Order: sequence, then structure tokens, then C-alpha cells
Amino acid sequence: MIRTLNVPVTLSAKAQELTLRRASDKDLRALMLLLADDPISTTRGDKADDSDSAAYRSALIAIVTDPSNELLVVVNEANEPLVSRAVNSF
Repeated sequence: MIRTLNVPVTLSAKAQELTLRRASDKDLRALMLLLADDPISTTRGDKADDSDSAAYRSALIAIVTDPSNELLVVVNEANEPLVSRAVNSF
């Protein structure tokens, strides 16, 4: 079902328009920050800084280039990710 999802798509919200789209490598920094807030990530010592970027970049590239995965993000009007949807494997 997600594979056939027509994205990007605009989502209506009270405060602003949001867009649901597929994640790309341009989202790396924002995704690192979102994941660093996760309780599991903090127990591993993830800091979402330059010391983590190579590992996160490698994982992101593996996810977005694998046709059996989808990684979706909700972005604001400035195209900054606010929310990430878990990887969906098919």
C-alpha cells in the first residue's frame, strides 16, 4: 500500500501546511536529531553530531535505496522534517 502512495502530498494543519514525502539524504541531519531524542538511541550514546553522521548516513542510504523499504517524513513549509515514519519493509 505504501509503495503505491502518491507522495509528496500536502497535509492540512491548523498552524501551517505540511507535506508528506519520501526521505532523502538531504534529511540526514534532521533525522539524526529526531532519532537522538529516542530513549533507545540515548542509551546507545547517540549524540546526533558529526561523530554519528557516518553511521547514520550509511543506514539512511541503505534504507532509501532498498526498494523493499520506505522512509517517509512530514516536513514543514521550510521543507524541514518534523516527523519520520518507521521503515516499512515489504
